[in-house]
Amino acid sequence: MNRCLMSIDIGTGGGRAFICDTYGHLISFVYEPWTYSYPDKYPNAVEFDSTKWWSKICNLIIKALNQAKLSPDKIDAIGITTFRQGIVLLDRSEQEIYASPNIDFRALDESKWLMKEYGEDIYKITGKHPFPHFLICRLVWLRKHEPMLYNRISTVLLLGPWLFYKLTGVKVADPSLASDTALMDLINIEWSKKLLNILEIPKEILPEIVKSNFITGEISKKASKETGLREGTSVTLGGADSQCGLVGTGAVNAGETTAVAGTSICIQMAQEKPVLDAKMRTWTHCHAIPQRWTVESVAGGEGMSFSWLKNILGVSYDQMIELAERTSIASERIMSFIGTCIHDSKSGYFPSPPTSIVGIRAYTPSDRGEIIRAFMEGTAFAIRANCEQLVEVSGLELDELKVCGGFGDNEILAQIIADVLGVIVKVPNIKEATSLGAALLAGIGAGLYDNIEEATSHIEWKFTKHPNVKMKKLYDVIFLKWLKLFHGSLDLAQKLGLNYSLL
Repeated sequence: MNRCLMSIDIGTGGGRAFICDTYGHLISFVYEPWTYSYPDKYPNAVEFDSTKWWSKICNLIIKALNQAKLSPDKIDAIGITTFRQGIVLLDRSEQEIYASPNIDFRALDESKWLMKEYGEDIYKITGKHPFPHFLICRLVWLRKHEPMLYNRISTVLLLGPWLFYKLTGVKVADPSLASDTALMDLINIEWSKKLLNILEIPKEILPEIVKSNFITGEISKKASKETGLREGTSVTLGGADSQCGLVGTGAVNAGETTAVAGTSICIQMAQEKPVLDAKMRTWTHCHAIPQRWTVESVAGGEGMSFSWLKNILGVSYDQMIELAERTSIASERIMSFIGTCIHDSKSGYFPSPPTSIVGIRAYTPSDRGEIIRAFMEGTAFAIRANCEQLVEVSGLELDELKVCGGFGDNEILAQIIADVLGVIVKVPNIKEATSLGAALLAGIGAGLYDNIEEATSHIEWKFTKHPNVKMKKLYDVIFLKWLKLFHGSLDLAQKLGLNYSLL
């Protein structure tokens, strides 16, 4: 058997342990869902038990090894990737005293205050505005509402660094996750002295951001006993899931773009330098690769919405695909805005029309296939609108879009996206592209690949879709109508005081 790589991938819905060979061929994959708690005391608050999560992660590792029928000494390197905006707080005795995920929006008031007082400055320094789930808002919230807990904080660990710490005993911060806190200086790749001083956040609670090389360590003796992994095995902190998704689809050079289509659709375009949007709509991050950056525009929560629609219509996933394939262009008759978003960071929220589907009539009822097809077309329209923002901000062309993730792994959606955008769409053979990306980064960290180009050269594609010129012309006309309805619906919702955000 070839040399083996493992990655541990903490997603919002659950954890994954992934094993592949150095050619990127899948050997083993196991998944287990997470559980969250919802404190009654605070609206929109979400937390998790880090002790229970660590126990599940240990079990995932053991299950993945057993499924692959591998002994721990066959694993040459381990990579880590996690969802963004998750945090675990340690006290002076190294006890974990607080943990919350990226769906914790308790700091809405603090977000609004920071946006009003410092929003533009924060964006110019960090490449994003202070959304409620970013670390900047949560620390301000904790100091105000839980001062005793706040005063106990010795170390703030983002989720990936927390897992790295559990495996290696080393406390660090990596650029890709740190750039999603609204506290990191995007140019100098360090915690912003200006913001820390303004908000009186002590710098010593934030681990140093390692910016020059891949962050590597070794499995500690303690972690070896708990996970079964061999002590001394190389561990690389790959970083944020979306950026690892770019690595897992080979989007590493300037202009290369990937839509990570999971619960939400996060579209990122690789950059050779940090690029900020003059209109302050998009986000800018550090890539998972040192000294590279990305520009991001979020197209909405279509993956989660697709599951909702499946349940509402009472059909299986395979039936939804089959029904959509039987239907011609649906958006000539009905238009879907379910879960869609055109990213606008300066607004402080994810703008999404409250209108779900436009055009359904009782006397000419739409069948399920038409509704599903309209949903997919609405998703493609949202992807196009956000990709156009990325092209405008970066000044780079988009002639190919890579799509990965569970929601993106179907041929009909890929073809619709190709036709709507007029670009080639490629879907990787391994849909767990974030897990693969973290594993490939682990291979670089352990010296199994010479560089990122060698690591990504083995990526294989499940299918490639080319745009149909005739369909593109039809969709161009419909897209303009969809855009007008999108913005018109948002304007009306704002005037009526209705909720028009995905938050």
